[in-house]
Amino acid sequence: MSSPLPTVQQLVSSVAAAEDADLDRVRAAVEMADDLGALGDEVVNHFVEAARGAGCSWSQIGAQLGVSKQAAQQAFVAPPRRRGRFGRRPDGMFAGRMGPTARAAIKGAFEEAKGLGHDHVGTEHLLLTAGEGPGLAAVALRRLGVDQAALRGHVVDVVGPRAAGASGHPHFTPRAKKVLELAVRESIRLHAERVGSEHLLLALVREGEGVAAQILVQRLGLNLAQVRQTVLDVVNEAAGAAPAG
Repeated sequence: MSSPLPTVQQLVSSVAAAEDADLDRVRAAVEMADDLGALGDEVVNHFVEAARGAGCSWSQIGAQLGVSKQAAQQAFVAPPRRRGRFGRRPDGMFAGRMGPTARAAIKGAFEEAKGLGHDHVGTEHLLLTAGEGPGLAAVALRRLGVDQAALRGHVVDVVGPRAAGASGHPHFTPRAKKVLELAVRESIRLHAERVGSEHLLLALVREGEGVAAQILVQRLGLNLAQVRQTVLDVVNEAAGAAPAG
């Protein structure tokens, strides 16, 4: 395909021209990468809708995406009301795509938030629970030397419990919602039928600016690129075993 996409050198030059300091350029490059990924998703969504309009089946579309018919439908189909980005509902929109370890992590994140007296579920709560249980995120974090008790201590130090407690049901913060959306993208890119805890951890790293990422870098001394590569290594090693999620 002949493409008008910018070259790597053009993108590099754009970041270099916009920022003077090396670390600012790193930040700008990460933001650019995320923006490019979002634009790519919009393009895919456009042509998926066009293919459906032309009569292509979900099985055919899924084959092009490298996922099953069901996974393609769950990623792109939503009820007609309360539609958000990519035509999907902003709340509960990923439920059908979540595997057991991701569902357990999300459920646990709500429980953690309630236990800390928080009225929201943030990236820090998702980080806490993604690393629990038998999922691949827990394997990756252990390989990185992350102790779950120490991680919990860092979360409490950073966000703290609220003595008065929270009233009502906690809600996802905008960053946490973004992480769930990114987790779906990560699962599709890795040709997974369901979102697992490993995809949640990859999404927390990719989001890169929430409390979870701050704890990984500033409190645990980890490099986000290192975390991502470790998760990918664990996923690749588990590829011959039972499906993740």
